[in-house]
Amino acid sequence: LYIPVNKIPDNPEYIDSTSNQQKFFILPDRLPAIFDEKIGNAWYYTPDCYNTINEMYSNVYPFGSDLLYDNIPRFDNRKFLGVYLWQYLSFLILIFLAFFSYFILKLIFKPLLSFIADRSFNFHMHLPHKYSKTAKVTSLILIFYVLKYAFALIRLPIGLSSFLITSIDIVIVVLIGILIYRIFDIIISYIDQKAKSTPTKLDDQYIPILQQIAKLIISIGVIFKVLVLLNVDVTAIIAGLSIGGFALALASQDTVKNFIGSVMIFLDKPFKVEDWIEIDKYSGTVKE
Repeated sequence: LYIPVNKIPDNPEYIDSTSNQQKFFILPDRLPAIFDEKIGNAWYYTPDCYNTINEMYSNVYPFGSDLLYDNIPRFDNRKFLGVYLWQYLSFLILIFLAFFSYFILKLIFKPLLSFIADRSFNFHMHLPHKYSKTAKVTSLILIFYVLKYAFALIRLPIGLSSFLITSIDIVIVVLIGILIYRIFDIIISYIDQKAKSTPTKLDDQYIPILQQIAKLIISIGVIFKVLVLLNVDVTAIIAGLSIGGFALALASQDTVKNFIGSVMIFLDKPFKVEDWIEIDKYSGTVKE
């Protein structure tokens, strides 16, 4: 991670709002163990921070990676755009291995997901398309997690390394959001099959609403997590949304009316999906 030293405050009276002390957390969300403390007129890393260095180093460079790094052949010490040629080659090898591993993992995860789903739901659901999509996302998440640590081995310049790691973190968050939705979609398919076996049509109407609510919640969670990774002040955004909430409510009165109307239809049950209805001069079949 790139440490933005220029963000250290020059205000001599600066107080951290969380600890109520003269401390400054440079990357509070991603490196909470590293912070500066005001002593006299200067900022210093505290002894507690120094004590965490070995642990953090082993997390960044695990499994004897120093030994691997020390034995990588340095066949050429020339640089291009600030990067050694052997680092370019190592980067390309990692990408090739990632693509190869992705196809292998995808073939493994698809039957595994089908087996787990069948055992969980106690009957076979023929959903090859959904299992395939879920297997692809699961494989990608695992590959990007490995790449995140593998890129550390080739010791790229800090600016480029920070950009790559942050980009990978964002991709992983998005993929995890997609994976959660894919798993939820498989569960919904199970609920849908159960609903079709019941005489009432009311439970069939809940399924599309559940899918929309899940998609909305997952999307909001992913967006906020990405903003945190980009070091955006999420608290300020939430405060701004609460202030603008009244204006948003005024602008979306029709949407709110439709939502309340849908709730009333569920409660009163005047009609259901697939019913033929006539309202004034309009008539037709209820689709959703």
